[in-house]
Amino acid sequence: MQKIEWKRTKRFKPSEWPGDATEHMNPDLFNELFLLRDLVPSWCSMRPSPVYGAHVRPDGSSRHSTNGNSRLSDATDLFASWKAVWLIWQQACRMDFGGIGLYLDTQLGGKQMPMIHLDMRKNRVMWVRHNGQYYYYENDPVIFFKIIAEYGKNQ
Repeated sequence: MQKIEWKRTKRFKPSEWPGDATEHMNPDLFNELFLLRDLVPSWCSMRPSPVYGAHVRPDGSSRHSTNGNSRLSDATDLFASWKAVWLIWQQACRMDFGGIGLYLDTQLGGKQMPMIHLDMRKNRVMWVRHNGQYYYYENDPVIFFKIIAEYGKNQ
């Protein structure tokens, strides 16, 4: 079984993910995540969500699911500052991540902060969540980019 090569990065540590989450996560996700971290400016910090289920879930249909330990999760959710999340999102779109979700209505430590979901599904799916509502690029790219533009100019 392939292991996560933590020595490939100085910008992430296993302890940043809650509990034993990384033991149930696909190393391919981390290979891409480490590359992403290296490609964005060093001030663009990314903080893994402190919620275990943002990385690993025992069942369900999401990319976080291990389906009862029959597969590894290939998804993670990361918080970033408003300024950094736009650069992270743009770079992620140029990479091999399949699912890229931007959550504009999340909080970390009681403070509003955007979160980015990244996963390794085969086909590209992009979405933005605003006020609890999901908007998918493939369904309506105009609304998708309108929401992103509105948040971008107000931050």
